[in-house]
Amino acid sequence: MGEIEGGTYSGGILGYKYHTTDTEIKNCYNYSEVTGGKYQGEIIAYNWAYSTESSPKIENVFYTNADIGPFGSSQTSIGTPTYYELPFKEDIITNLNNYIDSITEQEIEWKHWFLGSEGYPIFE
Repeated sequence: MGEIEGGTYSGGILGYKYHTTDTEIKNCYNYSEVTGGKYQGEIIAYNWAYSTESSPKIENVFYTNADIGPFGSSQTSIGTPTYYELPFKEDIITNLNNYIDSITEQEIEWKHWFLGSEGYPIFE
């Protein structure tokens, strides 16, 4: 959350993604205004990928600024972020919590998303 103002690569979640790295963007949202730079994206500013296989895997990701859009450069990705119209409602909390991974045979207390008192999703 907040304002993001950057240089050449201004991204709400990721500024610059190089093709040789494995990247997963899961279970998150960007609620900000991204400005500045040659490439701006609510999720990724610039994705340098030779093919879909070297592109980021995007799952259960939300953004709130449709004017800029999720990607700053032409993107190939596995999965697509979802535009979410404000104000936040309980359904975004349900969606964010639907993808919490489970590990069998281990007792783990998972953190969860909830709608905070100021109306923003909070991870706790």
